[in-house]
Amino acid sequence: MKCENEKCRRQLTTNEPVYRCSVILHSGLRDERRATIHICRACVDTRTQWDSRARGPRRDRYSGYLYKPVTWQNPKLCEHCGRPVIQETSVATTITACSSSCREAIYNTNRSKLGQRFCCICGTTLSGNQRNYCSPAHKQAGYRARAKR
Repeated sequence: MKCENEKCRRQLTTNEPVYRCSVILHSGLRDERRATIHICRACVDTRTQWDSRARGPRRDRYSGYLYKPVTWQNPKLCEHCGRPVIQETSVATTITACSSSCREAIYNTNRSKLGQRFCCICGTTLSGNQRNYCSPAHKQAGYRARAKR
């Protein structure tokens, strides 16, 4: 895995911790884009050089938002590869992943654990995005059955 800071791009060792933080990238006078990136410890120490939020409480001259200093949570292990991940306290997430590829792998394994689904009315196997019913007629029948209760 590589550090996602554009100025660094250093290859990280296997057990080196990754810092997951959100940054605000300015693309124009008032346009801003938020991104979540995974960076190395060296980039956390030099964050003031490339992130507009890292300079402490102040008003940003473009967007006018007040930013506070970054605080970090205790390290957690990546659910896919086991690398230590340290997140900002402001970032709320249900999955701990060290990179976007690990996050995708976690979602794919969780999706495959769901198993087969069956129609609530006739019991046929559902495929794709079908939720509970195999057809609109069975969906309507299910609605009528629930309405009677």
